[in-house]
Amino acid sequence: MWIGLACLLGKADGYHQVQVEKIIPLEHPKSAPTVLKGDSQGNLWTINQKTGAIERVLASGYIDIQIPSGSLFKSPVDFDILEDGSVVVADKGKKCVVIIRESQPVDPLDAAPKEGADVDVDVSSATWKNPVALASFSVSQPDAVAASHDRVLGVGNSKENLIHIFTIDGVLLHNFYPPADKPFKKIGGMAFGRDGTLWVTDTKANRIHRFSPSKGWTGSVENVSSPQGIAVDAYGFAYAASQKGRWVEISPDGNLTGTFGTKGKKEGQLHAPYGTAITDDKT
Repeated sequence: MWIGLACLLGKADGYHQVQVEKIIPLEHPKSAPTVLKGDSQGNLWTINQKTGAIERVLASGYIDIQIPSGSLFKSPVDFDILEDGSVVVADKGKKCVVIIRESQPVDPLDAAPKEGADVDVDVSSATWKNPVALASFSVSQPDAVAASHDRVLGVGNSKENLIHIFTIDGVLLHNFYPPADKPFKKIGGMAFGRDGTLWVTDTKANRIHRFSPSKGWTGSVENVSSPQGIAVDAYGFAYAASQKGRWVEISPDGNLTGTFGTKGKKEGQLHAPYGTAITDDKT
């Protein structure tokens, strides 16, 4: 399994050239990445489908932090990372959203393999040994979660055909609804832009919705084949992975401005991309 980094060449008017910057082969034999997110330090995090753990991945492919499933969450389907390092988890198994943090954070220098060492090692030394729940609240079917820059949480709920908007401590502020003729079929991913716009992918409907913090639903992008994870850059452009082996770029006003990638299993190609993350202004 691997994670690919694409170098996007361009600025505020879109990215006109794309090239594969790096392929990160995941070193651990039990790696099965699904959701992909970036934190405020430019690190990549993913959910390991085989183990149910949330993991941080170094540029070398080594997993330097692992948050195992267990008492705090059971079956994570999505997560996001707050600027203070706390992790917001949508847990379908326990039907809740939980915000967790390590009481004694792992020092990456202690967790990372030393020079010349075998990287195929037990990652238990990098496990969060004492994670604590800062908040937890019930959601009947949490399909996806996203945290805004002002610490508001969006939680997708396909079962009830809505998006819950919560405060960071679980107080329900309001709900967003799609139009009656465009109901949610299966929410695949969500992400907030810096202006508060919430982007929501619908995998089964081949659609990407946009919601304004003040106006609610503001439009949708149609005919995007099976969109999954989505991320938004500093300029408001959204990037969504398509399970058809491609990813798309969408302008802040909702226009499809680019489709990239080639389906396949060779290096640099995309077989079944699941997640998208922005690590800096160009990657």
